[in-house]
Amino acid sequence: MWSKTVNFSVACLWLLTIANFQSDSTALEVTQEDIRTVLYSFGHSLRENVDKLERHERREKQSSDQIQNMLLTIVNKQREQFADNKVLETTLKGLEESIHMLTDIETNEEAASRSSTKSMLESLEQHMAADGADLKSILKAEKQATNRLYESLGSQLTTVSEQVKALQSRLDSLERAPKSQVSNDAIYELLQKMAAERSAPRPVGGEQDPAANTTWQLVQETKHAVVEAVQSLTGRLDDSDRRREACDATIAEMAKSTRAFQADAQKSFQSVLDGVKTLSDVEKVLVQTADHVLDTKRRIEYGTHQILTDVTAAVNDRSKELNESVNAA
Repeated sequence: MWSKTVNFSVACLWLLTIANFQSDSTALEVTQEDIRTVLYSFGHSLRENVDKLERHERREKQSSDQIQNMLLTIVNKQREQFADNKVLETTLKGLEESIHMLTDIETNEEAASRSSTKSMLESLEQHMAADGADLKSILKAEKQATNRLYESLGSQLTTVSEQVKALQSRLDSLERAPKSQVSNDAIYELLQKMAAERSAPRPVGGEQDPAANTTWQLVQETKHAVVEAVQSLTGRLDDSDRRREACDATIAEMAKSTRAFQADAQKSFQSVLDGVKTLSDVEKVLVQTADHVLDTKRRIEYGTHQILTDVTAAVNDRSKELNESVNAA
C-alpha cells in the first residue's frame, strides 16, 4: 500500500518537475549541475521518506499481528470461559437436583421412621394393655384357687381336729374308768386302734379327697400358667425395650448421617460458590484486559493516522520546496 502511494507520489512529483522545468526552461537557464543537485536532493528525501514509511508499515503490521493474536487469545479464552460456565451451570443444576432429591428422601425417611415408631409404640401399648388384662385375670383365678384351697384345708383341719378331740375324750374316759373293769383285750384293742389312727398314712394320689385333688391340680396349673404368663410378659417387655433401643439407635444414626451429608453438601456448595467467584474475577480481569487492548488499538490507529498526516504534510512541503527551488533556478 505504502509502496503504491510512494510510487504515485514520485510519479506526480516527476511530472510536476518536468512540467515546471519545461515551462521555465525558456525563461531561465538552468545548468545540468543544478538539475542533478535538485534530483539528488529530491531522490534522497524520497528515499528517506520511503524508508520511514516502510518502517512505519512494518511496525503497523507487527502491531496489527500482535493485536490480532491478542484478540484471538481473548476470543479463545472467552470461549473456554463460556464452556466452563456451561459446565458449571450444568454441575450446579445437577447439584441442586441432587440436594432436592436428598432432601425429599430425608423427609420421606423421617416421616416413615416416625410413623413406624408411632405404630410400634401403639402396638407395644396394646400388647402391654392385653398382657396386663391377662395378668389381672390370671391373678384373679389364682386368688380364687387359693381361697378354695384354704377352704378345703380348713375343712380338713376341722375334721382332723374333731377326730383328735374324740380320741382325746376316749382316752380320758379310759383313764377315768376303774382298772378292774378294763380287760387286757380291751386295752390292747384300744392301743391298736390308736396306733392305727396315728400311723395311718395320709391319702396320696387317687386315695385323696376328690375336692382336694382337684384343688391341688388347679393350684399347680394356675401356678404354671402364672409363671408362663409372667415369663412371656417379661420376654415381650424385653423385646419391646430392645426394639425401642434399636429404633432409637437407628434414628440417631440416620440423624448423624443426615447432618454429615448436610455439612458435606454445604462445603461442596461453598466450594462451588468460591469457584464461581474466582471465575467472575477472572472474567473481570479479561474484560479489563480487552478494554486495555482496545484502548491500545485506538491509540495505535490514532498514532498511525498522525504519522500518515505528518508524512503527507512533509512530502507536500518538500514537493513545494523542490518546486520553488526548481522554479527559482
